[in-house]
Amino acid sequence: MKKRIVAGLCVAAFSPALAYGQALVNDVKSSKTADVPKVSAPASDISQTALQIVHGEFGLPKMAVKIKEAQVADQEKRFTNKIHFEQALRKGLTCFLNDPSQPESPLYMQFDDAWDELGDKASKKEVLELAKRKVRAALNSPAAKLELISESHRWFHNGEIEATADFKNDWIFYMGSPISDHLNWAVVDRSGKKRAACYGFN
Repeated sequence: MKKRIVAGLCVAAFSPALAYGQALVNDVKSSKTADVPKVSAPASDISQTALQIVHGEFGLPKMAVKIKEAQVADQEKRFTNKIHFEQALRKGLTCFLNDPSQPESPLYMQFDDAWDELGDKASKKEVLELAKRKVRAALNSPAAKLELISESHRWFHNGEIEATADFKNDWIFYMGSPISDHLNWAVVDRSGKKRAACYGFN
């Protein structure tokens, strides 16, 4: 975070851009996620379906996608899923692209750059829209990658995934990007009762 001069003092913990992010959190939390189909594709089609969702529906054709069919089939079989894989993937991507509610989420981390580029007189809406464009541009890159993870993943055992995530109850997606050196996670509740959330770890 950049230091700024406030009333003659150098305050590292204050950032107008990040304050914009905080102001938007309630709006994000109160918004409804668009309905998505509840039918899960056959396991043999999962990898292709994931590419169609990421590259086609979300317009990120350059993002690397690592979705293993056996992994999806295993999680569909072992856990109770009101939210199936395709729905979870859409919710996770939407969270990465649009949710600034967590301080280390991809969108939240773009606020400072967006605010610096637009200047002090920029509105919250202007900063948010520019930050979203920056996130989308970063994710639509060969350097960006997305994958579904499971209990055996090393990051889970190293404690790097958000402590509130639980494989029995959540789909968990990993996303790496040129935005920063942070590891990012989207956690999607399998029951559909909780809204998706994305976190960062550095």
